[in-house]
Amino acid sequence: MQRDAKAYLWDIASAADSIRAFTAGKDLDAYLQDELLRAAVERKFGIIGEALSQLLRSFPLYRDRITLVGDIVAFRNQIVHGYATVRDDMVWEIVQFYLPRMQAEVGELLAEADSQVLTSSSDYARAIKPELICHADWSKSAKKRWCAEAILQKDGRYAIGAPQPVGPAGDFVTLIRKRIGPEGRPKGTFNGRKRTVGSHHKIRLERGLGRAD
Repeated sequence: MQRDAKAYLWDIASAADSIRAFTAGKDLDAYLQDELLRAAVERKFGIIGEALSQLLRSFPLYRDRITLVGDIVAFRNQIVHGYATVRDDMVWEIVQFYLPRMQAEVGELLAEADSQVLTSSSDYARAIKPELICHADWSKSAKKRWCAEAILQKDGRYAIGAPQPVGPAGDFVTLIRKRIGPEGRPKGTFNGRKRTVGSHHKIRLERGLGRAD
């Protein structure tokens, strides 16, 4: 079952809190001399890196919301697969300088209202897809012009309507404007049309409409 974004963020925050608690009141020398502490910290970094990796796999838009996210995922891979190359002093530096910043950024994401956070894969789909897609089968004859539309649903899928006659080019633009409303649809509209070769009709799409011939 697909986990939501906040579940991964909670895992990251919890592991980071544990690292801060483990290392509170410690210095580098104490860290280097405590094998159990080093193992615990590396274990929690492994959880952070894996949670970040899965978060980005399902919700790529978060890549720009967390600093150096790719580096921490790579760090997790080094801990798991290249443990012999892990430098304890570098781990300590990450704890002291990177971890607090990541904690703050993840905390901000968790504090955002659900309406602002992509909490599921369907939310992500809605964030990158246009809410309205229109396709017109264009012909020189106004009687042979048809338009079908697809409207994005809450689950990230499209509901496709039955084709309807369009008529003159101006009527098509009016039809699209009615669909998007006076302020425009929040996520934009994509329009495609299939024209007969040599057709002299041109549709000027306004209000943020894209075009694909």
